Amino acid sequence: MIPNPKSLVTPLNTPTKVGGSADRLRRQIANNTITSILLLYCAYFFIPILWMMIAATKTPDALTQNPLGLAGQFHLLENIQHVFSIGSGQYLRWLQNSLMYTVSISALASVLAATAGYALAVYPFRGSRLIVGITLIAMLVPSSATALPLFYAFSAITAAFPQVVILNTPLAFILPASLNPFGVYLIYLYFKKQFPPELLEAARIDGAGHLLTFFRIALPSMAGLLATVAILAFVNSWNNFFLPWLMVSDQNLQPVPIGLATWAASQSSLVVGGSTGGDQFITLADLITGGALAVVPVALVFTLLRRFWVRGFLDGGVKG
Repeated sequence: MIPNPKSLVTPLNTPTKVGGSADRLRRQIANNTITSILLLYCAYFFIPILWMMIAATKTPDALTQNPLGLAGQFHLLENIQHVFSIGSGQYLRWLQNSLMYTVSISALASVLAATAGYALAVYPFRGSRLIVGITLIAMLVPSSATALPLFYAFSAITAAFPQVVILNTPLAFILPASLNPFGVYLIYLYFKKQFPPELLEAARIDGAGHLLTFFRIALPSMAGLLATVAILAFVNSWNNFFLPWLMVSDQNLQPVPIGLATWAASQSSLVVGGSTGGDQFITLADLITGGALAVVPVALVFTLLRRFWVRGFLDGGVKG
């Protein structure tokens, strides 16, 4: 049988094995490089947390003698007990203040983001585009840059109206931290680009008012987005240092980050690696244990609300 001459001819556009192997090699090198960079990036954040968790289990003397070692007596429960006993439960008060601040800020930030973002997207008015632009600009401004102007503004309000006292109260921290430009813009984009306007129009045709439409149709649809806004507000307010430090000077009202900084700055009561002869002596182990305990609420929030976090970002994806 005579073979077909066309089958003996190799098409010019057929890729060779050498070229295909080179492309696979380049892709493999690129993937390995990206993976290595991501692993280094994760290690940069994870190693300090891992060291803090290990150091919290050591005795004060073992922590100074062998700070990077893993061996030693397990002293975590004793460290936690001593942290909560310092200053007649001072750390517990700071922890309660942080929980009160973060829960209040998360709730207010979610409410303000839902109402403001929905109103800007569904009920445009003269100047609404300007407000959206200001919201975008506010997202680029760090919160630490606005803390000092807010302090002077609250001071001026108290000077003009002596009966209105905001500084050195929980409101001095809760009110500014509840304004979340990112949350407002996220809700605005959702209703402007992704939410079907036919649902709102059908509700109006059926005779539903503005409030009923918002609570029965709009609010349930953005539950995932509001969970995302609440989680972000919780983490930002829990880790916020400069704003509460500037606004709240009463130690009984300070959150955990300010309290730990106060312990570290109290040179008269700070004994690094020394013996805790009384409840007022603070060791390096106490500071590290207090920092490790402060991480636990944030980790629990992420663990318990992880599915809402993912759902919120999926709901917030803007269609092209």
